[in-house]
Amino acid sequence: MATKFPKKFQALIDDAIRHLWDPKCPKPDLQPVTQWLRDQAWEDVMNGILGGYIDCQKVLGFLNDATLVGSMDVDKKTDITDPYRINFAKGRLNALFDQSACSIHALDVASKAMPPASLCMMIQYNGVSGARFHNLVVCHCAEDYLASLKSEAALERGSLRDEDILKLCKKPRVKHKGGEA
Repeated sequence: MATKFPKKFQALIDDAIRHLWDPKCPKPDLQPVTQWLRDQAWEDVMNGILGGYIDCQKVLGFLNDATLVGSMDVDKKTDITDPYRINFAKGRLNALFDQSACSIHALDVASKAMPPASLCMMIQYNGVSGARFHNLVVCHCAEDYLASLKSEAALERGSLRDEDILKLCKKPRVKHKGGEA
């Protein structure tokens, strides 16, 4: 069942759905809807949870050999192997998932003139300041939204394969004779 919005916000939802089906139509700013979602539709938002996530930029902050040397039983960077990098990253990723206050949500939305769609969003929850909504977008379905996030967010434990982790790791540059690597 679609979430029912007040008239002033339904117009924004209608415009967003119109933009979804016809990119020539201007894309509306859905940020004004967030306060209403927080105050009047919080139950709908919570019922629409798709799962947690970790921002990949946050992961990049610790996926480097210098951090690994300080955290694991290796003496120098040259002793670090790919299995060390993978094990270290997986341990840190699990800790981030355990501590994460970030989630992804989708609400069914409807417009009289267009087919139904999903209003999708990311939420970061802070005990002091409350929920912060971002990346609000109307998609054909929640699965499309999740697919669009794969490059910027780890969506579940184990969603980063070993190869993905190694690509994210900042390996030391090896200097070769006659130039740089």
